Amino acid sequence: MATFSLVVDGSSQPVTTILTKHPNDGGTALSISELVKELNLVLPNVHQGRVFAYANPKIPAQIVLALRTSGTLQIESNDPNLVQLGFESGQNNLGPAEPMGTYRLSFNSGFGEILDVPAAAAELQTQSSPGFAADRAALVPLGDINGDGKADFIAAVEDNVGTATVLKNAYNKVLTHPHELVGPSFARVHLTSLNNPGTTFDNTTLTLKLPAPILSPSFGVQVIFAPPADYNGDGTADLAVLVTDGTEFPALTPYPDAGVYVLYGPFGANSIVDIVNEADLIITGLSRPQSISAGNLSGNTTHADLIVGQLDQPNIYIFDDPRTQDTSESGVYLFADFNDGLDGFTIDNAPVIDGTQTRLAALYGLWHQTTARGDNLLHGGGSSFYFGTGESADVEGNYDVGDRAGAFISPAILIPTDVGKLELSFNYLIETEVANLVDVAQVEFSKLDPNNNNTWGPFITVASNQPL
Repeated sequence: MATFSLVVDGSSQPVTTILTKHPNDGGTALSISELVKELNLVLPNVHQGRVFAYANPKIPAQIVLALRTSGTLQIESNDPNLVQLGFESGQNNLGPAEPMGTYRLSFNSGFGEILDVPAAAAELQTQSSPGFAADRAALVPLGDINGDGKADFIAAVEDNVGTATVLKNAYNKVLTHPHELVGPSFARVHLTSLNNPGTTFDNTTLTLKLPAPILSPSFGVQVIFAPPADYNGDGTADLAVLVTDGTEFPALTPYPDAGVYVLYGPFGANSIVDIVNEADLIITGLSRPQSISAGNLSGNTTHADLIVGQLDQPNIYIFDDPRTQDTSESGVYLFADFNDGLDGFTIDNAPVIDGTQTRLAALYGLWHQTTARGDNLLHGGGSSFYFGTGESADVEGNYDVGDRAGAFISPAILIPTDVGKLELSFNYLIETEVANLVDVAQVEFSKLDPNNNNTWGPFITVASNQPL
């Protein structure tokens, strides 16, 4: 037996190996190849297997210990048997390394050849009709979005990207992102079927109408598709689309259509699906969203989770609740569309600081009911409440008319004590100045306190367009 320590990068670990054969095998000394074999049986157990042994091909009867990675190696021992391995205590690898011998690289005779597959040999070919001359080939997997058991995909896109002229025109408009002056983009979807060797995209093709291009950004605005997934647990792949906000240029205002749009399958042919206006679920208010994915992070087995990442933000959003029912089917404690009056809401255009008589602003607020905003994104038509003045069907109106504040207050909402998950949702459009700490919009709640003569407690801010 020989016992020694191997010191790798200053860390020492012991090694023991045999030098002679077992008495039943004659008890003779091991040959060099046998010694190397025995060493390589024990060396993987020390220093994470970084050390190995081999016989020096240039010097007969010499064993070499080497590292698989860079570092220092030293052998230390007081065992006189160490000499039988050809080492002495203190020997290290700091001197020049002995070459391990010659080697040869051999390549297969076909290495480097190019396999030329003509387009005509493809099992599936797609093309766009002459009416879609602006289409470009693309490949975006969507999963089985029509429920026939076969994967579908985007095969062509018509991307509309802004130009320098568009950027110049945008700077002549107040609070306008330049891509707002660019038309929509379109994606042609190939719905796979069993006997479908070729497809020509035309007006009967399932087409996705998108608020941004797919293949390249337009002033920082771009569409990104999430991986195929079932977000509502009905067994059919759904579409989840991220629209980036395009504010990498400091002078640009956020793109108003930025956010996440989810549309539940199945989808049929012969239709144009407007992602923005037909989405089943819209997620806005994100801080520069830049990435989207799908997975099972919440441990559920019925539906996929939606994961959204943000630029310059250390956190990600995980949306893990399936939307399989309308709120009207799961229990509604307050619903208001303002088409038949105020629906119990009240307006306070002279609000005061909570607990005081000091007004929040010097001038009266601008909350009022209007029908002029019915065609705006997310509004379903008819009446809505608007903070501003001078709006019409063709004019946005103006809110920036001095230091003003106003409150729009719901009636009391009676909620049973056994409600496990409560959701507040509303359609809204918000436009503010770029500077922080001005034009603050927030949602506040107050709770009736039975321990204080059933008086209302202080208002608590639960959502805001400014940091809370």
